[in-house]
Amino acid sequence: MIDPATLAVTVFNFLLPHLDYVRGKVADSALAESGKALVGLLKDKWLAGSETAKAALADAAAHPDDADNREAVITQLRKALKSDPDFASEVARLATAAGIQLNITGDSNRTAVVQGSGNIIDIR
Repeated sequence: MIDPATLAVTVFNFLLPHLDYVRGKVADSALAESGKALVGLLKDKWLAGSETAKAALADAAAHPDDADNREAVITQLRKALKSDPDFASEVARLATAAGIQLNITGDSNRTAVVQGSGNIIDIR
């Protein structure tokens, strides 16, 4: 089983360009069906049951460059993954199906998923 903290960061980085879609604000044709399945699970099993997670996601969508906003979403997702191993397993399965690489080893790793072009990556 992958560490919930690592899974939360990796999944969030995958979702970062699609936060408005995750919040149900717009249709996102950029996501493949496997990515949409992951988003659907997150909406149904995570966001539907947590006003705090919804608020954190709204803040991150409004100000995606704010590290505190991103960390708030990751914290909420990590808590949900830790508290429900079945949910964590399903998120990991769908993340893998969506093409997210989850084989991370070592200590204190940072991850990033980049989609599109002209992106700047800053991993600290």
